[in-house]
Amino acid sequence: MLIELYGLPGSGKTTFAREITKERGYKIIKIRSKRELFFYNLIFLFKYPYKFFVQLFYLAGNSDNLKIFYFKLMNTFLDYNAKYQKAKKFENAILDQGYFLNVFAIFENKQTCEKMEKYLSYLLKPDLLIILDIPFSVSMERTKNRGYFAREDFSNEYKIKWQEAMKKNNRIFLNMINSIKINYVKVDETNNIQERFSKDFVK
Repeated sequence: MLIELYGLPGSGKTTFAREITKERGYKIIKIRSKRELFFYNLIFLFKYPYKFFVQLFYLAGNSDNLKIFYFKLMNTFLDYNAKYQKAKKFENAILDQGYFLNVFAIFENKQTCEKMEKYLSYLLKPDLLIILDIPFSVSMERTKNRGYFAREDFSNEYKIKWQEAMKKNNRIFLNMINSIKINYVKVDETNNIQERFSKDFVK
C-alpha cells in the first residue's frame, strides 16, 4: 500500500509519516543520491513517457525564469517521479512529500478548478491520500517559528506572490477533492496526536 501525505508547510507531514512508520511498519521513501534520482526517473520515463513530458510542460509553463525552473525540476518533478518508482519496491510505503504537493509547489498563480483538475489527471495516484488540513495562518506561524520556509533563496517579492498563490490553490484543491477519483481521508487540528495515528485508514 502506498500512502501519500498532503498539507501546507508546518502541517506535520514528516512527524505523521514517522509515527505511521513506528506504529505500522511503513517505509518512508527518500531519494538518497543523484544516482537514485536519475535511475528511477529513467524507469518513470520508460513506463510513463506521456505523463513525463506533460508534467515537464506544466513545469516549464509555470516557471518565470531558469532559476525557479531548475528548483522545481529538482525538488518536485525529478524527486517525486523517483519516489513513486522506488516505493514500488516495498509492500507498504509512505511519501511525506509527493505529487499532490504540486498543487501549490508548481503553480505561481491562482488556478481555476478546471485547470487544477486537468493537471491532477496527469499525476500517478497513491492508494491513499492523507490530507493534513491546517489553516494557512497556522502554517505561516509554524514555519516562522521553525525559522525556515521553502524557497528561502528567492526574493521577498517572489515569496509573497507565491505564498498568496499557495493559499488560494490549497483552498481550491480542498474544495474540489471530492471530484477527483482518489481514495482520501482528511485529518485536521481537532484530532489530537493519539487519535491521528489510531485511525483505521492506516492498516
